Amino acid sequence: MTILEQVARLTITFSVLGAALRIPRTYFSDQIKAMGTLLGPGQVIMASVSGLLACFLLGVPFWVAMLVGAILTPTDPVLASTIVTGERAKDNIPGRIRHMLSAESGANDGGAYPLVFLSIFMIE
Repeated sequence: MTILEQVARLTITFSVLGAALRIPRTYFSDQIKAMGTLLGPGQVIMASVSGLLACFLLGVPFWVAMLVGAILTPTDPVLASTIVTGERAKDNIPGRIRHMLSAESGANDGGAYPLVFLSIFMIE
């Protein structure tokens, strides 16, 4: 189990690193308003909507549903990279959208921690 855990950590590390290398160096400082909106209120709203859907559709307790929402909300950098890389993406998706998706997918995991820990705290 320890080997699998370390391989998973290494995989996530390279995925986030790949997302970081795809965006321009000054992207976060140039797009602070857009990234702040996505990583702040946007992530909280998405987690809340996902949690409420889990609560009403699955019938799980409220804080368990909020935990599910917090876990499901962050965009996976591996999935995002399949969307924003390649010739088809360059031809059909504007560069600013590709950069925004890469930046958000690499940065949003840290923003999910407070939501996850709040839900766990409330459950316990």
